[in-house]
Amino acid sequence: RRVRPRAFDTLRRAADDFVTVTDAQAAEAAARMTATGIATTPSGGAALAAIPLLDLPAEAAIMIIASEGTDGD
Repeated sequence: RRVRPRAFDTLRRAADDFVTVTDAQAAEAAARMTATGIATTPSGGAALAAIPLLDLPAEAAIMIIASEGTDGD
């Protein structure tokens, strides 16, 4: 996949950490979200897929913004 240097530079300055999820992980997370009534695509599920990959304390509060719905929603 191609990384756009300008976008990456902006993210690098603004973000504390980065993780990479596979297409399969993102698709599985999207299916889990859809099963709970939040219809989204793998792109929308990527944040949920990333949570287990982060070094978060047990008491961490997590908010996911799924701004991408499926076609027709």
